[in-house]
Parts: sequence; C-alpha cells; structure tokens
Amino acid sequence: MIFLLLLGFNLFPNYSEFETLKVMVKLLGQPPDHMLDEGLSTRLFFMRRAKAWTLLTDADVFSLYGYKVRSYLTERCDSFQDLMETKFGTCNQEEPRDIDLASDLLGKMLKMERADRITPSEILQHPFIRSKSEESPESILEKPAENTTPQPSLEQKEAGYEVRKMLGSGKFGQMVRCKQPDTRKIVTIKFPFSTNRTQREVRLLQRMRKEEMNQQNIITFIDTLQTSRGEILVLEKLNMNLYEYLEKHKPLDLSDVRTIVQQTATALRALKSNGLIHTGVMMENIWVCSHTREPLQIKLADFGALIRKKKAEPGMEAQLVHYRAPEIILGLPFNTAIDVWSLGCLLVTMLIGFDVFPSKTEYETLRTIIILCGPPSDDLLDVALKTNDFYTPVVGDDGQRWKIKSTKQYAKYANLPRGSLRRNEAGFYDSVEELIQARLCISEHYQPHELADCISLAKDMLAVDWTQRITPAQILEHPFISEKFEMEEPEPEEDVVQEKMPTVNTEEPLDEEDLQCERMECIKEEPDIKETELEEKTVPVQQRSLDHFQAFYPKQPSTKLLDAFMGTIA
Repeated sequence: MIFLLLLGFNLFPNYSEFETLKVMVKLLGQPPDHMLDEGLSTRLFFMRRAKAWTLLTDADVFSLYGYKVRSYLTERCDSFQDLMETKFGTCNQEEPRDIDLASDLLGKMLKMERADRITPSEILQHPFIRSKSEESPESILEKPAENTTPQPSLEQKEAGYEVRKMLGSGKFGQMVRCKQPDTRKIVTIKFPFSTNRTQREVRLLQRMRKEEMNQQNIITFIDTLQTSRGEILVLEKLNMNLYEYLEKHKPLDLSDVRTIVQQTATALRALKSNGLIHTGVMMENIWVCSHTREPLQIKLADFGALIRKKKAEPGMEAQLVHYRAPEIILGLPFNTAIDVWSLGCLLVTMLIGFDVFPSKTEYETLRTIIILCGPPSDDLLDVALKTNDFYTPVVGDDGQRWKIKSTKQYAKYANLPRGSLRRNEAGFYDSVEELIQARLCISEHYQPHELADCISLAKDMLAVDWTQRITPAQILEHPFISEKFEMEEPEPEEDVVQEKMPTVNTEEPLDEEDLQCERMECIKEEPDIKETELEEKTVPVQQRSLDHFQAFYPKQPSTKLLDAFMGTIA
C-alpha cells in the first residue's frame, strides 16, 4: 500500500498468485526452504530439484496449467533496492534523505521471514514517520482532519484535480475519484498499469463516444491527461464496482439482479453491433454509477483487453479462467458469444453468492462446465485445437469418440502434484438449475415464476455450444428481463409503525458543494456531454496540474517528496 501511495501503481501484479509470487521472488528473494517445506501450496508454484526448491518457469506454468504468464513493470528490476533507485534516482529531489528513509522502511516491512519483519510499533518509531514532525502519532490523530491535510493554494485549486477517493483496482488500471478543476464536476480518473494498452483504449473510447455508445451502458469517456508517468483517462463519475456493491448489499433483490443483467446486456448488444468483443466481463469491470436511485445505473468499463471480432482467432488467450467460455478453453473459433457466457457466470454468482466455476486450472473449469451444463459435442471436439489436452480418444463401433480425462490422468499429463485437482462447491450438483435452487441466496421478495424465468435465462446464457447460446438482443427480450413483476412485500407486524427512512449515502462525507450536486442529480438527469461542449469546457493541458494529489495523502511527511513521486502534467 505504501508503494502504491508513493508511485501510483502496485508493487506486485494482481493477475494471478503465481505472477505475484514470481515478482516477489525476483525483487525480495526466494522464501527459505524451511518455509517452503511447510507450505501447503508450495508444490503449486515450486519444483523440488537437487534437494532444493526452485520456482516454476513461465514454460513450466504453461505446460502444467495451460496459463500464459504475463510480465509486470516492476519485474524489470533485479531487486527491490534496484527498483527504488531506478524509480527515484532520476527525481529532482530537494530532500533525497526522504527517499532513503522510505526505501529503508519498505525494505523492513517486506521481509520474507515474518520473524524479521518490522512490527507496527517499530513502524511508528521509524525515522521516515517521525522525521518531519516532533509530535507523536497519537497527538496527530487527536487533531482535526483539516489541520493534518496540507491545503492546496488558490492557484492549485484552479489548475489541478482534487482527489476525493481511491476506487477499485481492475485488471488494467487503478480508478480514482476526483473533482474537475474547471467544471467542478466529480469524475473518475483511471491510471493504467500498462502504457502499451492506453492509446488503444483511448481510441476505442473516443470511437464509442462519437457513436454515443455511452447511452447504452458503456462508460463515458471525457478526456485524457498527459503526466510524467504517461497518459491517464478522465471518465464519468463512478461509485463502486459490482464486487463492492454485492459485498455491501447482500442479499440482493431479484429485481436488482434483473437490472444488472439488463444493463450489461445492453452494453454487450452495442459492442456486438460494432463487432467488438469485451473479453473482460466480470464484477471488477462493471461499475455502479448511482446506487441511491431506482433502478441501479450500471456501466461497463475497462476495454484494455477488447478484441475485434474479425481478428479473433482460435487459440487466443482471453477471459479469466472462471469466466472463460468453453470455446476459449478448447481452442475453438469464438466471437461475441464469449461475453454472454461471462455474463451468465455473473448471473449465477449473484444468485448463489460464490463463483460457479473454479479459477485455478482450465481442466477444473471445463470439468465443472460438463457437470452443470453438459459436454461439448464430438463434432466440436474434432476441430478444437486443445482437445488432446483434456480428452482421450475412444474408438468404438460408431467411430472415434472423446472422453474427458480423469483427474488422475490429467494430473499425470500436466505434471501436477497428486491431489491438487479438486471439485469446487458447484461441482457437487448435477445442473445449473439444481445448483441455483439449492444454494439460492437472494432476498425472498419475488414471484415463483420470476425465479423460474431467471433460471431459464441462466441456462440459455451458459449453453456450451455458442451457436445455441442466447444473444444480447435476445437476453433483453427474455421474459425475465422484459416482463414486469410486482415485488411481494412482507406483511408488516402489528403494533409496528413503519416509516420511510431517507436514503443516506454512507460512502464518504460530502461537503456542501457535493451535497448540492447530489440534490441536482436527483431532480433531473444531466444531458450527455457532446464533443463540442467538451472542447469549450476543456482547459488546455498546460494549465492542468495534479500536484495537489497530496490532498489524498494527508499523513505524508514531505509535500515536496509527494509531488515528485506523483509527477505533474507535462
């Protein structure tokens, strides 16, 4: 977290546990053998060679798990010390001692051996924490918040973005809520993790804005800003991603499930009509714009992994494993139907409260798909590129047929540790319908046939053969989406006076200006921003500054150091 505050990006990747561990070993060194000997998951990531543990190579991981390991920007350095010197060595710092102190503190916090790791009380006594103030941390906490946050100057307020809140982190970037300096509107700024994808995503978002796809539940792109760390994106105001929303609002009403599916399907219909495959439909990329209004307002975001339909080829890597469609797993031709599959996975997850398919290996995912949704046909398996990875041919009187490998056979084929392949919770049921009925965890305010229609839609979205899978347009015409259902309200108990309580936004304290904005938004919707209006309202890049990002880091010992860490607009 401290590294993120200092540099604006994560020290370790969040793609998978192996990729996180790989960078950890590269920068901090390998855990000692006695730790690896006792680790329950050691054999998933390490191999015993010559009586010593060795981290699996990228080739080993691909061979064992069918997973292509991605590189991460911090991996380019040979050690943590090298990383700190590389990132800070070229900074024009008036107080270079702060860099050394920050590096020293981080190094002590990131010891592999927990016995060697610095304690919280030792952190509070570290020179990096105490060097800029003679006051104790306790006395600082007792002061009002406004006294602990450096206030930006009037010039900074007019020129820079005011950071309000750190939002969720997706696969390709960190979202931050800010207030625009010119319009004073609340917006979202995305800091991409990879600069290679940014320009491509900007072009796509500009095209979507031109075609007014933001009116079809796709996030509204406003502008880009050029910083010393590369280009960042200015997007419309977002509140929280779907994962955070589900955590805060369990159990969901079936009406909320309907709204989320309907609006996401609307976005997928728009992408399909333009020949675009999102490939990343998951909770972290579906954002709630407003959760205090009825119905919810949902936007699909993060187009860094988008693929054009005409460039989709069998064998391409796409989607997270537990959202991965059968045609991707097997190496079949694919199209926009893979996004419908991912949305179907999300629908079932919202109904049962946990991921329907496993996320460790493609084999486990495919095996659970076969149990719940049925097997792929032999005709599909005959032409799939990766059939031999998961199936064995069986010759009978009617010709060759395919039989999925047993867990023992696949573990031997993939050189996996014995017992590493396990069935997840969903795999103990015989169908999607049985799973949902047995593990349903939504509120009880719905009509019986409403749930039946919802299950029917889930089955249509999770058809193994993509040619039989429902399309986004057909989802919007499905009875679960198109019919109006009246919610069954529980009868109030006698002697209980029910009052309508006002809706309270508990996300963060709002100042008077924000409250006024919220009131105005409740009265009427703001018109969509047109490109001509953007040109009139947009302040020239040279006049912009993100210097007062310090407002988001009230406890930093040095304002000058933070400015250098975060960079300014070029």
